[in-house]
Amino acid sequence: MTYQPIARPNTQPSRWITGPDLLTHLQYRAFIQQRNQARWRGETWHLSLEQYQHIWQGRWDQRGRTQTQLMMTRRDAAEPWQVDNCEIITRQAHGQRQAERRMAGIRSRARSRELEEIAAAAFASLSAVPVTKRGCAGLREPKHPHDDATTTDNQYSSSSNYSSQNTGEHNG
Repeated sequence: MTYQPIARPNTQPSRWITGPDLLTHLQYRAFIQQRNQARWRGETWHLSLEQYQHIWQGRWDQRGRTQTQLMMTRRDAAEPWQVDNCEIITRQAHGQRQAERRMAGIRSRARSRELEEIAAAAFASLSAVPVTKRGCAGLREPKHPHDDATTTDNQYSSSSNYSSQNTGEHNG
């Protein structure tokens, strides 16, 4: 069975960077999308469009999102996206590999960075909380304004005539 890509309606093949060939255009779009996703995750990308097409050569029609369809992944997640570190496997095999990595405690760079940011934010919020007399930071509820020894009744009145406003008297 030969792969027959279908063009989207209202496309302008004459304006495509890759030229009017639909298959090359779809490969270019997939290449750009995967490269941008890698950059967003903070992964280094050293593949050109030609290398990307070579890796997928003969298997392009088997790409997809179901378990039995193919995807491109890295052999070593710590290494950049480059020809000798990429392979084409089924999504099911990739899922099994990811599960094994999680069980071994190995995380992706993006997840490790996310966990470091969460820990740093938590540490920063703890260091901002004053230590109470008991020596436990953050365990005491916030003080009510009336509990503060420096607070006086005058701080809560809007004017010096507060008592006269309530009694109907007027200083005139």
